[in-house]
Amino acid sequence: MARKVAVVAFTARGAALCGRLLEAFGDGARGWAPEKYCGAAGLSPLHESVGTWAAVRFRTEDALIFVGAAGIAVRAVGPLAVSKGKDPAVICLDEAGRYVIPLLSGHLGGANELAGRLAQITGGQAVITTATDLRGVFSPDVWAVQAGCVVPRTDQIKHISAALLNGETVGLSSDYPVVGALPVHLREGPGFRCGIHLSLRLRQVYSHTLWLVPRSLSVGVGCRKGIDVQALEQAVLGVFRENELPSEAIGQVCTIDRKAEEKAIVFFCEKYKLTLKAYTVEQLNAVRGSRASSGFVRQTVGVDNVCERAALAGGGRLLVEKNTRDGVAVAVAEQDWSAKF
Repeated sequence: MARKVAVVAFTARGAALCGRLLEAFGDGARGWAPEKYCGAAGLSPLHESVGTWAAVRFRTEDALIFVGAAGIAVRAVGPLAVSKGKDPAVICLDEAGRYVIPLLSGHLGGANELAGRLAQITGGQAVITTATDLRGVFSPDVWAVQAGCVVPRTDQIKHISAALLNGETVGLSSDYPVVGALPVHLREGPGFRCGIHLSLRLRQVYSHTLWLVPRSLSVGVGCRKGIDVQALEQAVLGVFRENELPSEAIGQVCTIDRKAEEKAIVFFCEKYKLTLKAYTVEQLNAVRGSRASSGFVRQTVGVDNVCERAALAGGGRLLVEKNTRDGVAVAVAEQDWSAKF
């Protein structure tokens, strides 16, 4: 399920259901309800308005679940919605759990899938309204999420989905190996009106090109102690801009274990919802393919460079060598990736 889930209920029965959901979700979820309903379900008291509650969590959570009337959810999140590529999953279900309705981000945010899982928990029915799901047609945005890709420009999804729903053949252009049988109406090659382009760089292969970016890049980071959070963020994003790489392709941030709790690194990972991996000196020294070497760094931390070795620790090839600015060292490695169907 989604990594960070916020659930809100408004009645005693809804609060009881909320408690069941939190138990199923585990540590990644928190629940709220009016204070008089919180005790038995172990929920936090809802002191603010529902709109304020939603506004606080809309940018930080992966999913918002409303146990109550759909109108409450719609009015709370309506002013907050930006785009299908940025909005979290928003789901509404009645206090009996009979109907589970995805309201926002059914595909990219995973609301449709999450609704199905919620229905299994409650014994209810997921009410899915997206046409590709209803007709069993390949959905490129669902596939993108499952394959570990992001969609930097979501405006093209509608063109690709409409073509597939109309039975039109849609092209596939990929800079990566394509594994498995392609879905119906999807065919590799140029020459089609609409198509999907899998790459770190956008090329207008088709008149309507849906650009999908694999999250295949590992960013290795080293920095001085107490580095400013903005300095680290600007250093990493600056390296990506200068090398014409999309920051959306970052799959993980890697560093040495002694930097695993460095405030700036942790903040960067939390802001962009990235996995942080930390390696020991022994693990970093065993990495092959690093090019930078510093006697000072070796004397200080026990390895000749942190950023390149950390970026390469999970495998792949070095894409951007050590780049140092304002007390931050950044390197980028590309992991092996394939488009699996």
